Amino acid sequence: MTILARIALILLGLLPGLAFADSRPYTLQCDTGRHFPTGVNSTMTERTDLVAFKDWCERAGTATVAITMTRNGDTNVFESAEFGSTLDQRATNTRARTPPVSLFGTLLPRSNPLVRTLQTPSRNATQPAIQAAIQTRPQSTSSAPQTPIAVNFQRFDAGGRLSSGSKIDVVVDVSEQAMRVSYNGRAAYRWPVSTARPGKVTPRGSYGVQWLSRDHRSSIYDGAPMPFAIFFNGNFAIHGTDKVQQIGRPASAGCVRLLPADAELLFEAVRVAGRSNVSIRVVD
Repeated sequence: MTILARIALILLGLLPGLAFADSRPYTLQCDTGRHFPTGVNSTMTERTDLVAFKDWCERAGTATVAITMTRNGDTNVFESAEFGSTLDQRATNTRARTPPVSLFGTLLPRSNPLVRTLQTPSRNATQPAIQAAIQTRPQSTSSAPQTPIAVNFQRFDAGGRLSSGSKIDVVVDVSEQAMRVSYNGRAAYRWPVSTARPGKVTPRGSYGVQWLSRDHRSSIYDGAPMPFAIFFNGNFAIHGTDKVQQIGRPASAGCVRLLPADAELLFEAVRVAGRSNVSIRVVD
């Protein structure tokens, strides 16, 4: 056997060991009360990974799930001995393969929540899925008139780089039922919101951030969930909601509601930049 052949055999024998050496163990915490399991730093995951983690926890039915992480080029691949890998999820699981469709367009995949690249979904591509979602949405049995949801809402998800001390400007436009977010003077996001329904008031004016509450529940409305709450004026906050079908029209008791994924993104941005560096304006 030649020297080159022996070297090749040695290297082939080392490859499994090298791959294993690059693997890191993690433990998913499934019962945290959050939308997605915790246990892995958010800067190391994409939204498809979080969806897979949630699926694994639900299938396991346990408080924790053991996983490993391996680098695959410039991507982190997570694996569960029982449920497969995130690569499998992207190939076979619709939830991990396709960005979830909302009534306002395509919710873009979340990679690093603080550094996002411009992704503009094709209107022609998403419209059939949007219409299907509308047709299959349960009809309200209430006799009260329902405001049509803005199915053609133009999301903007450019994102931008953010660090401690960065300036974040948030503008809530009540007439448009929209929120615009800027990082250091540059447009970063435009999202649909839900402000106060008739008979209630979302206060207009300029505010700062008073306090944050990641897993907040209302002390006024029977413990209603207000995830990723950013309080700006007493009991009024920007927060996520489980009533996603109401996003895009006035339906809240006064707070500014966002889709949960958008609320989480804004919450983390405020946390990183610092509360004192955030301005919030609510305009007509």
